[in-house]
Amino acid sequence: MRILRLSDGPGAPQDFALDRLQPLPNTDGILIGRDERCCVVHLTHPYVSRRHAMIRLGVQGVLLTDEGSKAGTFVNGVRLKPHLPRVLRDNDHVQISGYSFQFRDVATGGDPSKTVELCADTGSGNTKHTEEASSPRAVRTDINTQSKLKALMQLTQDLRKIVSLDELLPSVLGSLLAMFAQADCGVIVLNDGSGGRPRRPLVRHRQAESPSDTVIQWSLVQAATDDRLPVMAANDLLMCVPLLDRDENPLGVIHLDAFQRQRRFTPEDLDLLTTVAFQVSFAVENALLHELAIRERSLEMELRIAQHIQVDLLPSQPPRIDGYEFYDYYAPAKFVGGDYYDYLPLDGGRLALVLGDVSGKGVPAALLMAKVSSELGACLAAEPDPVEALNQVNRRFSRRSPEGAFVTLVLAMLDLSRHALTIVNAGHIRPLLRRPDGI
Repeated sequence: MRILRLSDGPGAPQDFALDRLQPLPNTDGILIGRDERCCVVHLTHPYVSRRHAMIRLGVQGVLLTDEGSKAGTFVNGVRLKPHLPRVLRDNDHVQISGYSFQFRDVATGGDPSKTVELCADTGSGNTKHTEEASSPRAVRTDINTQSKLKALMQLTQDLRKIVSLDELLPSVLGSLLAMFAQADCGVIVLNDGSGGRPRRPLVRHRQAESPSDTVIQWSLVQAATDDRLPVMAANDLLMCVPLLDRDENPLGVIHLDAFQRQRRFTPEDLDLLTTVAFQVSFAVENALLHELAIRERSLEMELRIAQHIQVDLLPSQPPRIDGYEFYDYYAPAKFVGGDYYDYLPLDGGRLALVLGDVSGKGVPAALLMAKVSSELGACLAAEPDPVEALNQVNRRFSRRSPEGAFVTLVLAMLDLSRHALTIVNAGHIRPLLRRPDGI
C-alpha cells in the first residue's frame, strides 16, 4: 500500500491511501492544491497554488510532478523542476508551502510488522500513524514540536492583543527565536510604504553578548520582496520570508540567521516560517492601519484648530452702518481653504470691501490667504488709490509666492460721505449690481 502522510501543517496528521484515491473528472492524476473543485488533496494555505502538484500512479511507480507552482514543490529538500516527474521512494519527504508529507510504500519499504495498518477513508478522521514508538528520532521530533507549538500559541495570543507596532515586532522576534532553536538572530525589516528605502530594521539576538552590528543580506531581502516568495540561502543558514498584505503587496520581510553550520535550517523550518509570516502579515498590516488612524486623528485635530484660527482671521460680523446692509457666508470645502473676504475701515470715511479666492484648497491655500490678507491691509492703509494699492499687492505677491500659485480678487471701495462705490477687479468674477427695482 502506498501512502502519502500529512505529518505537519493544517489538518495534520492525515493519511492519503494513493491506491484508493480516484482522480476527479478532467484530470489525469491526483491533484494537490488549493482549488477544491479539482484537487483530491485539498490544501488551504495561501501560498499553495490552485493546481500545485500532481501524483500519477504508473508502471514506474508513484510519480510526483510540480504543476508550475509559485512556491515550488520540494522532495527531500530539493525543489522539483516544473512539469518534470519525480519517482517517489519509500520515506521520501515532500514539502509544499506550509505542509510536510512523508511517502510510504509498505510493499517495498521497511518491515510491515512494525507499521500499523492505515485507514483508507481520508474523510473519516480515523487515520493512524505508522511510527515506531521506540524511535529516538520520533522522540526528539515530538519534543521540538511541543516547543514550537508552545511558541506558536504564545505568538498567536500576542498577535491578537497587541496593536502597537513598537510592541508587536519585538514580541514576534522573541517568539520566532523560541520557535526555531537553530536561529541565533532574527530581523524584521518593514517597507516605508512609499517605495523608498526600508525602515530601520529591528534586530534581536538570542545571546545578549552577540555583536550589535548585524550583517543583513539585503540581496536576500530584495529577492524575497520582489518575488514574494520565501528564500533559504547560505547553505541553509539563512531564511527570509516576505510579509504580504491582503493584496499580496510586500510589507517587509522576516530574516532568521543561524551562526553555527551544524545547526542548519530545514525545508520544514522554511515552511513553518512561511506559515507564521502569513499570520504576522495580518497583524503588521493592522498595526500599520492603527498607526495611520492615529496620525489621521492627530492631523484632524490640528486642522480643526487651524479652522478656528482661520475663522478668527475673518470678520466676526458685518459692519453696521446706517443706510447699508451687509451679508456674508463662509464654508470651506475642507477644514481650511483659500476663500477670503474682509471689511477694512480706512481713513476719509471709506470702507474697503474685499472678496478673493486663492488657487488650490486646504492648508496651502489657507496660508496664501493669510499672506494676501496682511499684504492687502498694509497697502490699503498706505495708498489711497485702490488701483495702485492692488498693484503693490500684486508685485509683493509675485516676488514671494510659490510657483503656480495665484489669487483672484475684487476690491470695492465705498465712500460713505459721497455714497460712491469704486470697484477694482483683479481677475475675479465680475460683481453683480442689483437695484431695488431688480434692474
